Amino acid sequence: SASVNHTITVTDAEGATSSATFSLKVAQAPAIATQPSANTSYVVGGNLTLNVVATGTPAPTYQWRKGGVAISGNPSATTASLSISGLQLTDAGNYDVVVTNEVTSVTSNLVTVAVYVAPAITTDPTGQTTRAGQDTAPFTVVATGTPAPTYQWFRNGVAISGAKTSTLTLSSVPLNGGGTITVVATNPGGNVTSAAATLTVQPLAPAFAANLPTVATAVKDRNFLFTVPINNTVATFAATGLSGPGGTLAINSSNGTLSGAPANVGTFAITITATNSISESASFTLNLTVQPPPPVITSPASASGQVGQAFPSFSVVATNSPTGFQVTSGALPSGLALNPTTGAITGTPLAAGTFTA
Repeated sequence: SASVNHTITVTDAEGATSSATFSLKVAQAPAIATQPSANTSYVVGGNLTLNVVATGTPAPTYQWRKGGVAISGNPSATTASLSISGLQLTDAGNYDVVVTNEVTSVTSNLVTVAVYVAPAITTDPTGQTTRAGQDTAPFTVVATGTPAPTYQWFRNGVAISGAKTSTLTLSSVPLNGGGTITVVATNPGGNVTSAAATLTVQPLAPAFAANLPTVATAVKDRNFLFTVPINNTVATFAATGLSGPGGTLAINSSNGTLSGAPANVGTFAITITATNSISESASFTLNLTVQPPPPVITSPASASGQVGQAFPSFSVVATNSPTGFQVTSGALPSGLALNPTTGAITGTPLAAGTFTA
């Protein structure tokens, strides 16, 4: 307010005068020129400052309130700037200020102050080991904060779709699905990233097919092929006992297939071993019987003789050491016979003609 002293002189009809001095005071009601800041968020331990700018004559006084109740015990609560240090959760609420002078009072807009406990991780996830194609055991994180934090899991820095709880289980992890697992906990007070946990994905242990035959037959000097199926894992194959059948028989180290032409006759035990990248292995034994090749007749395909006379010397000759001879179709002329051991045809033909046997 402004106070001005004035002197007033009064004169009557006869010219007599009288003077008096008085003071004139003019006041102006308070008005808020700048409202306190809009809704504000803080973390526990932070500092709050709310400011108001007001005019009025005489200069107004201030009273800050929380929830409509005057704040006491804080000297700044009766100034144009309210300060609270070391905020606690209990400091959250609606604040305003009442501005007063001798004319009237005016109340500011409400300011909503939110106080949060920033998230903190108390238990980091730990590393897991799983087999290719299988599920992981749960990765688990424990975090505190007010309000309770939300979560997002990452693998090798890439967010995992839908992984938004405090536990993470990965399904059917491929062999190349390992790496670094982290989780970010977030609330309005901020966010925090866990320590990294390692996901190790091991190959399946090799296992041969349950119905794999344990015996096989090959022919000497002829190509042999034997496929060895195993479960869905990557393995390196080796075989022992291949020197028995000899020849070109060998194993494919990538898929376990036995192929080649054995050179020796007999029955041989061949042990095939499949080993994965972490030195786990499985073995399988195949009993391979190598038979001699079938005989091939090399003697002339025709011979002749005369009825009533001894048949000229003639023997069926074959390769590969045949062990017996027999007529399997047709017939020899009456009077002739085939020696089943030597292959010789002997006797005296009793009928003329052309015979096929």
